[in-house]
Amino acid sequence: MERVFPYISVMVNNGSLSYDHSKDGRWTELAGCTADFRNRDHDTFLAVRYSRGRLTVMTDLEDKNEWKNCIDITGVRLPTGYYFGASAGTGDLSDNHDIISMKLFQLMVEHTPDEENIDWTKIEPSVNFLKSPKGYPGTNPQKIPRNN
Repeated sequence: MERVFPYISVMVNNGSLSYDHSKDGRWTELAGCTADFRNRDHDTFLAVRYSRGRLTVMTDLEDKNEWKNCIDITGVRLPTGYYFGASAGTGDLSDNHDIISMKLFQLMVEHTPDEENIDWTKIEPSVNFLKSPKGYPGTNPQKIPRNN
């Protein structure tokens, strides 16, 4: 599968995976999409939302105040108390992009009685089932291995 850059890619890691810069993280990517925000005469926006095991990424690149779906993954488990980061680093650094601002909000959601007893700071980052990376020979759907 040929990618068109700029490209937004999502991976979840518990420390057991390595990001392969020479392949732009292809083997550890859960999902991704092209986001052509180069040479725009207006601001472009990216919205990342994680709620109840669902991670979504939406873009507003056309200055129309309309969000378009980019990534939608269910079965994601992320702990609280960590940092949010962004990187423009790839294996093909051809230009740079500026992040002017980041706004972070805590979503308030109702929890089931079982979820009320979970220490969300102790959850290990994981995804229920990884799809086999596109074009990577010999892989099967699997959970991210845990470090014991």
